[in-house]
Amino acid sequence: MQYLIIGDFINLALIIYVWVRMYQTQNMEKHIARLFKANGIALMAGLVMDQVWEYFFETMFNNPTASGSLLLNALTCIIFMVIPVSYLILIQFHKAQRDTGDILAMIGSISGIVLLFCNMRWPILFTIDPYFDMCNTPYTAWLYLAYFILLCFILVHDFVHSFAIDTENRTMILFVCIIAGLGFLDLYIYLDVLAVGECACIAYLLLYFAVVRLNDKTDPVTGLPNRNAFNTVFFHRQKPCRTIVFFDLNHLKQYNDTYGHSTGDSYLRAFALTMQEKLTSYGKLYRTGGDEFCFLSDHKAEELKKILDQIRKNGRSNPLYGDYPLDFAFGVSEKKTDETNEALYMRADSLMYLDKRRMKENTRSDTDERWN
Repeated sequence: MQYLIIGDFINLALIIYVWVRMYQTQNMEKHIARLFKANGIALMAGLVMDQVWEYFFETMFNNPTASGSLLLNALTCIIFMVIPVSYLILIQFHKAQRDTGDILAMIGSISGIVLLFCNMRWPILFTIDPYFDMCNTPYTAWLYLAYFILLCFILVHDFVHSFAIDTENRTMILFVCIIAGLGFLDLYIYLDVLAVGECACIAYLLLYFAVVRLNDKTDPVTGLPNRNAFNTVFFHRQKPCRTIVFFDLNHLKQYNDTYGHSTGDSYLRAFALTMQEKLTSYGKLYRTGGDEFCFLSDHKAEELKKILDQIRKNGRSNPLYGDYPLDFAFGVSEKKTDETNEALYMRADSLMYLDKRRMKENTRSDTDERWN
């Protein structure tokens, strides 16, 4: 028992907690769950090697030798390899959209692994002296900073810019960076290797929470942000949007009743992806109900109305997503001075239902009553 590092078992418990939660909920995409498991395995390997390091340290402590220093240095390098290996795993979250940034991040991560292999022979990053104390080198601070910057780049490039995340998720990812930074700082100042494992496992847990919350706010049928995401942005963000658009998609019930819910889902996806494609430069689209969608924009209502009238006039979804009609009612409301978000929401909703009644009565009008 004297060789055991209890802190490693606490870190192990955090990893196991993430795995148990993934098993219990099973609401995470399979490839993302696999990447979390792979990262967890890498962290576990680091914890095991930390226990091995402690065992050899304790057994050789009273009789330090040059070969013992080399052995502990090699084991420390292996423990540190968890960092760049984890980076390589994180990059795989962005695999479907891999670009130059990912290639550069992969080169940086692989360089980090090679550097640690070299450090087993030459004191580049750190060294273990004959008394088994870890020592910094003249390059330590710069190399730790490079590792930290690489992590921040991967998180921003592969998570912040690639997923439909909101302020809550950005905050979690920000704290992953802060915790990692504190871990590297503690390692540099106090040469505390255990702190690296602790920070890595806490960051692992926070990143899991960020991805789970992203899943909780994503509609599984269309891939759009769902009502949870809409409520967070619309009712709780400090800067209110200028204009809101309510959509009600026609014919969904007929597709479900006639062709089945699978076809109904395809109809929803075709509408969502087509509208998202056409409106992406004007704002953000959300699926807030069965056949209901909301669009938040900082553009004027009159401008959006003209665009939506033209889209509805063309009448078909993008063939890449399926050959379906773009048949929908909509209501557009622009925020008035001192108007609450709740009032703006209700006004757009009422205007959408007014448009829907007109469509049913075949008396569609080009007046401006849909929006104000």
